[in-house]
Amino acid sequence: MITITQDAANTATYQNLSTNSLAATIFTSKDVNHPMVAAFFRMQQGETLRWTYPGNEFCLILEGELHMRDTENPDQIHRLKAGDVARADKGTVATFSTPSHAKGFVVSQLSAENLDMGSLSQVADL
Repeated sequence: MITITQDAANTATYQNLSTNSLAATIFTSKDVNHPMVAAFFRMQQGETLRWTYPGNEFCLILEGELHMRDTENPDQIHRLKAGDVARADKGTVATFSTPSHAKGFVVSQLSAENLDMGSLSQVADL
């Protein structure tokens, strides 16, 4: 089965992760053995977001610039721009900021208990 959501990046319902960060879940898989979620995120210049990855994740930056820092290697800042892709392993703790704005698309492999991403802020360390 193929499911399509037209203009999903603009019609999705975003929720706050922090004062300057939003996320919107687009799809979740129904396969309990291989749960996944696809979501968009937006971030504006402002406070840094600290995030603990609930599962393995791929992120494609669609526009703007996103600065990522793995807390295990805080001296290294990854500066991602439109077209760049990042991968993070489950359990990684990272911080995010942007000099202006960023928009991205993520696909996460989640554990069954994190499949309901209706409350993304439970996963974020706010």
